[in-house]
Amino acid sequence: MASEAVGSTGVSLAPDMQGSWLIRQGFSLVGGASIEKFAHRIPEGPGVYVLLIANGNEILERAGYRAQSDRAPWKLGRFVHLYTGESFGVRSRVAHHVTGTIKDSNFRMTLLALQAACHAISPTTQSWVSEDWLTDWLRQNALVGFRRAEFIKEVEADILERSPSPLNIAGRSRSTFTKTLMGMRREYRRSSVLVVPNRTGAHPNGPAISKRYAPQTESRASFSDY
Repeated sequence: MASEAVGSTGVSLAPDMQGSWLIRQGFSLVGGASIEKFAHRIPEGPGVYVLLIANGNEILERAGYRAQSDRAPWKLGRFVHLYTGESFGVRSRVAHHVTGTIKDSNFRMTLLALQAACHAISPTTQSWVSEDWLTDWLRQNALVGFRRAEFIKEVEADILERSPSPLNIAGRSRSTFTKTLMGMRREYRRSSVLVVPNRTGAHPNGPAISKRYAPQTESRASFSDY
C-alpha cells in the first residue's frame, strides 16, 4: 500500500530503511499545522497512529536516550518517530496529542516533563512552558502517521516490537530510558500538580514567568505513569 500525504507536510519525507516500513504499511501522513484543517480526512474509527517530531533526535540526545539505548529511532526525512498509539477514535486521539492537554495525552505530559527536566524540547526556552506553548510548538514540529486497523492492540504491539518508539512507556519492558522517563514524569507531577501560579505567573520552584508559560493546574487523578 502507498502512503498518502494529507495536506502539505512542507518537507521531503525520504524515509530511512526502518521508517520505510510505515510507508509500505500504508500510513497516511498529516503535518501538525494541518491537523485541524484536514481533520475530516482522519478516520474517526479504530486505528493506529505514530507521532514523529522534527529533529526529534536532538530531543532524545538532550534527554539522555543515546547514552541509555543503542536503538536508533525510525525517521521520515527530518521527522523522528517518538511515540505510537492506538484508538477506537483515531481523529479525536490525534487531536488530544497535538492540540489537547496533558489531562488527555500522556505524550504531551512526557514532552512537558522533558522540557522541565532538561530543556529537551527547546534549550533556549525556560523549563516551565504552558500547554498553549506546547500546542504551538507541536503544530510547527509534529508529523502524524495513521492508518485504519481492526485489531488495534495487536497492530500497535507489532509496531512497538519493531521500533524503538522511545517515548512509549506502557507495553514496553522497563529499560533504563523508560525508567528515566518515569522519573522525569513523577518529578514534573510533584512540582506542578495542584500548584496555582500567582498573578505574575511565578512558580514556587523557579523565577517569575508569564502566565502564558505558567504550569497548568491539573488534579492528581489526571496523571499516570504510562
